[in-house]
Amino acid sequence: MRRVRAAIVPLSAWEGMIYPAPLPVSSGFAPVVDSSGTVLPLIHHWVREALVAGVERVVIVSTPELRPWIARYFSGPALWSDASSNRPGRLPAELERMAEAVQVVVQEAPQGVGHAVLCARDAVPHEAICVWCRPRLFQADPEQPAALEQLIRWYEKLNQPVLGVQEWTATQRFSPEMLAWGSPQETTPGAFYLEALESYSSPEPPPARTPYRPLLPIGVAVLTPQVFDILDYNDRNDIRHEGKLRLLEAFETLSLLEGMVGGTVLCRVFDLSCPERWIEALCWRAFQGSQATAWKERILSALTEPKEKGSSRP
Repeated sequence: MRRVRAAIVPLSAWEGMIYPAPLPVSSGFAPVVDSSGTVLPLIHHWVREALVAGVERVVIVSTPELRPWIARYFSGPALWSDASSNRPGRLPAELERMAEAVQVVVQEAPQGVGHAVLCARDAVPHEAICVWCRPRLFQADPEQPAALEQLIRWYEKLNQPVLGVQEWTATQRFSPEMLAWGSPQETTPGAFYLEALESYSSPEPPPARTPYRPLLPIGVAVLTPQVFDILDYNDRNDIRHEGKLRLLEAFETLSLLEGMVGGTVLCRVFDLSCPERWIEALCWRAFQGSQATAWKERILSALTEPKEKGSSRP
């Protein structure tokens, strides 16, 4: 059984995509409340998810401007001592662990998520890696391991590149951007043979394609090192989409070479490129049930209602 010890967060490729990107805050430092009521930046949540899943190294791909801020956040846990005094030792101890695990590499220019992942090639061991494909947060179903841990278990069980997926339902709450078509593995419930991957942005269900099922990639995958060779080939041969090096083409090639599979991940997905979903992430990690709904309505109202003339409200 091969372990998954490293993860890549291509943050530089998401600048301008994550709400509230139009506000004067970098995407990686957009605030989200955790279940204890502590406001933490997105990068903290992503690294925490990885460490909970047993990952030992988390490579954050940054813009040149953001690199010193990320490095400072993870290298200065003493700065949190006063701010976390109401929770003695918890955040400083967690940040110390994160400081040992996090490495920051730079993508000099915005050339797509695939290129951002390629920039991390020399920072990870030559073995399976976990890759965030989209800016999303996860909340695992009750009695289930963390979302990333579920995905890693699929990889360890199937010993193939695996894309985290959920079956399309009428209540799906995130924009797919990518659609997978798969057929169930009869001997392994929850696993799918992936037959096709394609771009897809409509919130409406796709036309039926019997006997395959439409699957929604949740935004994270476990990949083999061959993905770097594929991305490098695509980069050198200018295989791009609208000037960007994408993961989609790399996934298609990897699937042909090694057989990529889909693994069902039982979790709630928060799409951070959508204002309403970002607010849901903020609320659901701090509150539960009707309380979360009430807070969501209050925040939406505060963000959308017009300011009164002469008002000093932000």
